Amino acid sequence: MNTADLIALIKKHPVGVGCGLVSVVCAVLLYLRSDNITASQVELKASSTQAAQMVANVRNATGLAE
Repeated sequence: MNTADLIALIKKHPVGVGCGLVSVVCAVLLYLRSDNITASQVELKASSTQAAQMVANVRNATGLAE
């Protein structure tokens, strides 16, 4: 397969080639961002704990005098 055949194939199936390129880009991005998943999960857990504590403080402070 030479360059002319490859260009003809791309011109014959532009939607398929476009979808294939988008798929490859998504796969590369998923691979590159996969190392951030654990750090993001730790950060989410810390934020969730802090938010739950704030909600509990607000809920329990309704009867207190200012």
